[in-house]
Parts: sequence; C-alpha cells; structure tokens
Amino acid sequence: MMARNPFSIRVCTLAGLLTLATVGSAAAGPILLADVFTSDVFFKSTGGVCVGTNGVTDTVSGQANGGCDSLAFSLLLPEYNPAVDTLYSALVSLAFHDDGGDGTETLNIQLDTVSRNVRVRSTGRNNSPSLFLFWNPLEQLAADGRLDLVLTQAAGDFWFDGAGVAAAGWRSDATPELAQATVPEPSSLLLLGSGVASLVATARRRRRGLREQEQ
Repeated sequence: MMARNPFSIRVCTLAGLLTLATVGSAAAGPILLADVFTSDVFFKSTGGVCVGTNGVTDTVSGQANGGCDSLAFSLLLPEYNPAVDTLYSALVSLAFHDDGGDGTETLNIQLDTVSRNVRVRSTGRNNSPSLFLFWNPLEQLAADGRLDLVLTQAAGDFWFDGAGVAAAGWRSDATPELAQATVPEPSSLLLLGSGVASLVATARRRRRGLREQEQ
C-alpha cells in the first residue's frame, strides 16, 4: 500500500477549505476566509527597512545589501464584511527557515498590538521551515478583517518564507448558537495553518529555482 504524503494531505485540506471560503459568499451560512502572503526575504542586520504589498503577486520593496532588517506587511481577509460577518476562530501562521549558518537567529513579531520574540530553526530535511502559530487574533480581525505585521531582525540571519491567516465564522442572519455549531473545528484551522506554511515554503523554493535557472 502506498504511504500517504502528509504535505499532499495538507494541500488537499487547504484547497477544500478555501473552496468553502469562496462558495455562497452572499448567502447566510458558515464561512472560512483565508489570505496568504508569500515571500522570499532574507533577514540580516545590514538589510533595509522593507515594505510588503499583498496582491496577486506579493512584492517587497526597500531591501538593502540583499536583505531586510525589518518588514512591514498586511494580511486581509477577502470579502470580509463586519456588518454581516461574525468570526469565532482564527489562526495566523508564519514560516521561516535558517540559512544554515552558525549562531542564534531571533526576531520580533508584532501582530497589531501583540508582540512576541521567537527563535528561527530549520526542522527536518531540506532545511524545512520553522512554523509559528498565533491562535485566535479575533480582536484584531473583527473590526476590518485586516492584520498588520512587522517582523524585525534581532540576531543572526534567516529567511522568511511567508505568512497566512484563516478565520471561521458565520455570515448574516443566524443565532450565535447555530453559528458556533456549524463553524469548522479548531483542528481544521490548525491544519489549514500548516498547509499555508507548506505552500509558502514551496513557493519560495520554486521562485529560487527559477532565479537559478535564469543565471
């Protein structure tokens, strides 16, 4: 029997949940909204003050000496309308990996008003990404569906692969009891976060491979 690929399972789950997020957006019912910012940014102390633009093709400007020492960007839930949408669960995931050099790699993650210091480590084979999860940033998302993030290099150098946000809730006329009963389980959001991290890491490797072919 052929073994299942955990990455494929995560990607299929992510595709299914994103389909749910885009079906019946105008009608009452459970919703799952998600956004991804894919990146290929190298953080180091001699980098520039960078700004990311989240769009069809995510871009980063302001790099110096081949990298950034800080990066500001936003995640925005598509089609979120606070007038008719109520969010019950949310997850933000960020993926990084070490460049393989010696030393300690740390950064500060500021998510709106929440700040956290983390250490970057590569895990497993092929320099796979470290994954940091921020659970339930509902207060920040509820107002306008937007999260503003600032990443600041504190020590060492490392790669930022990307970030994603997913939020589950209910759209329009329904009681809170019914809404909460039909919202996806937290484990589904956690799996989605893992899938987001895998996808942004794959996008990073693909872009790097294309650059190497062009050289």
